[in-house]
Amino acid sequence: MSPQTLLTRHPETIATEIDGDVVLMSLVTGRTYGLDKRASRIWALLESPRSIEAIVAELLKSYATTAEKCQADLIEFARKLSEAQLTLASEPAGAR
Repeated sequence: MSPQTLLTRHPETIATEIDGDVVLMSLVTGRTYGLDKRASRIWALLESPRSIEAIVAELLKSYATTAEKCQADLIEFARKLSEAQLTLASEPAGAR
């Protein structure tokens, strides 16, 4: 994944909020996942497809961290979401 990778919620994922945290269920795998407040914020940002770069820009407005650390952490989290089939990741046309 790169900063230009576009993340989209998987259409077969159900989400609900409980006390500010989000619980996800993949209809593909049947597994459920709990997200803490920071991960829930990322999920909320994915209400519409966004690039990793755009998500990092939004997160930096709220969290005291460096852009490099935020991006590295987000890419790791995005990989986990994608592997769990909770999101879809795509590279822009022409990217390698």
